[in-house]
Amino acid sequence: MAATFCAQSLGALPSAGIASSSEAGMQRQLAGSRCTFQGRSTDFFGASVAAPCRSEGVSRRGSLQISNALTREKKEATVEKVKEQLEKSTFVAGIAYKGFTVKQMEELRRKMPPSATLLVAKNKLVGKAIDDGNVKYESLKPLLKGMNVWMFVEGDEFGSAIKPFRDMQKEYKLEQDFVGGCLDGSFVAPADFSSVEKMPTKLELITKIAMLIKAVPTKVARSVNAVPQKLAFSTKLVAEKMEEEQGGASASS
Repeated sequence: MAATFCAQSLGALPSAGIASSSEAGMQRQLAGSRCTFQGRSTDFFGASVAAPCRSEGVSRRGSLQISNALTREKKEATVEKVKEQLEKSTFVAGIAYKGFTVKQMEELRRKMPPSATLLVAKNKLVGKAIDDGNVKYESLKPLLKGMNVWMFVEGDEFGSAIKPFRDMQKEYKLEQDFVGGCLDGSFVAPADFSSVEKMPTKLELITKIAMLIKAVPTKVARSVNAVPQKLAFSTKLVAEKMEEEQGGASASS
């Protein structure tokens, strides 16, 4: 009945000319209205369009499914990102960042060396990345609680990576600190971070060894050169002593 009324009403509208006041009122009433009959709907905006009706429940379920799919994809992408960082890092450390401001976090990222990466991820996702082929970082699992930002360091620039956070601790009087870390498979307790900070890089070690090697011939040469001088000085002292003794013997005779 509703569909018949809509069709009849639409057909009753004049196609041209000036409409009467009643016809104009009906036209205004129908304009922008929707007629629904047996699951079909028609919008009256100058043209009739047939479209299936969708219930509100179906629409909500569809939106929820899309949202869940996007959330799942985001979680999977995060796990892959953490796995990638674990695989190419030699040192991984957790920082309790609860109370950090956005400005402080951005400053810390900016001051990090190129070999270091900061990553915020849920503890559950970090644990999943460790379980998926990164067992050498098993010692980090007890740290997977609270709010942590993870620092991944490639190579051996440990001191350069830790220093920016230490500087911020002093500048902002931060109570937050490292909760622990893992260096090439070995757990590092918060109290041991000072030792990691002081570890020289490979380049620093090579430079130091080269300087030591270069210094050895110089020291040997100095020692060798010093032998004749010491020997001559000792010989002179002995000769003078002998002359004194001979002079004394001649005088007594």
